[in-house]
Amino acid sequence: MAILTLSRQYGSGGREIGRAVAEGLGYAYEDHATVLVRLRVLDPRWVRWAEELDERRPSAWERFDWSFRGYVSLMQEHLIAAAARDRVVIVGRGGNVLLEGVRTTYRVRVTAPLEQRIERILQRELADRESVRRLVERTDSEREGFVRAVYGRGWDDAAAFDAVYDTGRQEPAQIVGSIKDALAERDRADRTEAGRLLARRLAAARVRVALFTDPHIQLPLLEVTEGEREIVVRGVVHTPEERMRVMDAARRAPATLPLRFELRFRG
Repeated sequence: MAILTLSRQYGSGGREIGRAVAEGLGYAYEDHATVLVRLRVLDPRWVRWAEELDERRPSAWERFDWSFRGYVSLMQEHLIAAAARDRVVIVGRGGNVLLEGVRTTYRVRVTAPLEQRIERILQRELADRESVRRLVERTDSEREGFVRAVYGRGWDDAAAFDAVYDTGRQEPAQIVGSIKDALAERDRADRTEAGRLLARRLAAARVRVALFTDPHIQLPLLEVTEGEREIVVRGVVHTPEERMRVMDAARRAPATLPLRFELRFRG
């Protein structure tokens, strides 16, 4: 059981490294495209919102909007489920934070100097240098804003990664080889404990989906956390009817742990 999460600066070659690892080891590969496939099966409306919100810095209004919270909950459920199936490469979307503490996960970040990233993009895109520079800087800023909004962590927080690879210093083939070796080591970690943690995390994610994709439940102060033996739903509601609506929706989720509700009335 081994999982790779890969964060990447735009133009660093991280996506290509992730694909090479997946193909070389026969791992599944999860990125924006595979998330969209899942959403299209659920409800095509979420595809439109994903195109607008995925790895984008949300505005103050969007951050607490129903569509953003719903999309994030669906995306996280999909990625945790992929991790629970084992042998997968997860690119971007804060996967390194989402799977923090899962010992079979190797969390890497791929970087490169700005000028080298610009040169790499110019080789494949018909554009002028200044336009590419703005694109690179804007994309990095959007990704950083997305991770901070969803997880409250810095996109480049060194403590959130097991290794950082610089394609300006190492050849991609060397990095791929190093990652494969690290995954072989992770494969020898305690699979039982990793499986239990992923099961708890997936159960909580399914409750979030049930709550945050329900258009009749739009409560910005509602949150779901997983414990060792239960899932806790806490937040502020306005009426007894609203409280019951939250409890009913959470109980309909296909979660495998008992639920505990800590719902208080405003004021």
